[in-house]
Amino acid sequence: KRAASSHSKVAKKWAAVLGIQPVVALKLCTRKLELIVMEFSLASYGFGFLAGVLSTLSPCVLPIVPILLGTAINAHPRAPLALASGLAISYAVIATTVAWLGSNLGLNASTFRNVGAAVLVLMGVLLLSSTLQQRFASAASGISNAGNSLLSRWKLDGLWGQFATHFLT
Repeated sequence: KRAASSHSKVAKKWAAVLGIQPVVALKLCTRKLELIVMEFSLASYGFGFLAGVLSTLSPCVLPIVPILLGTAINAHPRAPLALASGLAISYAVIATTVAWLGSNLGLNASTFRNVGAAVLVLMGVLLLSSTLQQRFASAASGISNAGNSLLSRWKLDGLWGQFATHFLT
């Protein structure tokens, strides 16, 4: 009953927004909500970019910001802007790409959520065992070596270096 009440509240809001009868909006809410959410417009990309900018302030990144800003300012006076731009653009590109793939492949948000949860659980289990950690490190060493060799070819000083380094992280 509680879920039905919640659906009917959502249906009434959608009915008011769409200018349709609440019964039709309830069908829309229960069957087509993902399709409504997954439609893209220019505003969607703008909000994706804003989410990338704001993700710099997440609790796992915020304590590192003073260190990053200090090293960036030593590289170039405007390097903090390049640093923030690199992070924001990479987050926005990844989120937009995943959302676009999900909508074009017909996957719903719960599929991504379940896959993400499974990956987090697997990574947590992996971190509990030093043997599993070593196996994972050796399996992923090819990717990390390729990334290190690519970064060693670039000059990472200045604005471009700050942008590129934080875009790739």
